Amino acid sequence: MAKRQKKQLTQTKTKSQRKKEKREKRGKVFTWVMLIAILAPILISAFFALAGYFNIL
Repeated sequence: MAKRQKKQLTQTKTKSQRKKEKREKRGKVFTWVMLIAILAPILISAFFALAGYFNIL
C-alpha cells in the first residue's frame, strides 16, 4: 500500500479510536506477560521435581 493511502486510512480514524486500539493491543501484551510470569515458576519447579525424582540432576 502506498504511503499516501496509509496516511489517508489513519486520518479517517478518530483520536479516541486510535487510543482504544492501542489500549487493546497493550492489554493483549500484558495478558501474555502475566500468563508467562505465572506459569514459568510452576514449570521450572515441576521440571526440578521430576529431575530430582528420576535422579537426572
